Amino acid sequence: MNSISDTFDRLKKDGKCALMPYFMANYPDSETFSNLLIAAQKSGADLIEVGLPFSDPIADGPTIQEAGQVAIRNDATVQNVFDLLRDLPRSFSVPLMIMSYTNLFLQYGLDRFFETAARAGIRGAVIPDLSLEESGPYREAAGKHGIDLIQFVTPTTHKSRLAAVAETARGFIYLVSVTGVTGARPEKKDFGLQDQIENIRASTDMPVCIGFGIATPEQAAAMARLVDGVIIGSAIIDIIKQHPISDAPAAVENFLRQVRNKIDS
Repeated sequence: MNSISDTFDRLKKDGKCALMPYFMANYPDSETFSNLLIAAQKSGADLIEVGLPFSDPIADGPTIQEAGQVAIRNDATVQNVFDLLRDLPRSFSVPLMIMSYTNLFLQYGLDRFFETAARAGIRGAVIPDLSLEESGPYREAAGKHGIDLIQFVTPTTHKSRLAAVAETARGFIYLVSVTGVTGARPEKKDFGLQDQIENIRASTDMPVCIGFGIATPEQAAAMARLVDGVIIGSAIIDIIKQHPISDAPAAVENFLRQVRNKIDS
């Protein structure tokens, strides 16, 4: 399985923007979740973010919170999810990132968490409630096992702080599109982030990826002109909810193919 940096190096040579779907582990059930990951690879996804459900997800909007509650009922524990990911077909090669909150990492034990994650094919970790100042032990444990700890930038992150973020960033910079929680925002165009993207570019040559709010292929294509990767989560969960479970992987694959075609064009 490729690393995150290998993936972005390849995409840069090909002049492409990364497509990065988000799926909640064991949603709507464990078998369909596995099939969704495989469908995402078929659609042309470059990296995949996997959510580990948490009882108090401060960055998650209503759609992902609801999916998280279903996942908890489906026994999406840290160990169960890593076991499932480790059992994916050998043909599955898309780098995976884990997204969850600090308490789950601490309860499991940082070194044990990242060691187990690495064996399950995890290449990156996204932790929304982890501040830059408190990230040292997480970065050390993640790096020990070859996992990139992704750093966040928001629309309000000051230029003076960008240098500190860039210094510790690994994999890519996660640019949050709005000052709020996750959730599809189809009414948005370019999110008014051109200036902030330029500020980030001036601070680092690390890839910049945008998440929170992207809902349509057209939005993804607009942002692909400005950033190196687009992350889509709530819109995918909405598609899953709108279809019978047996049809959900095909519906998501079709949607992601549309996004892939738009951002490539």
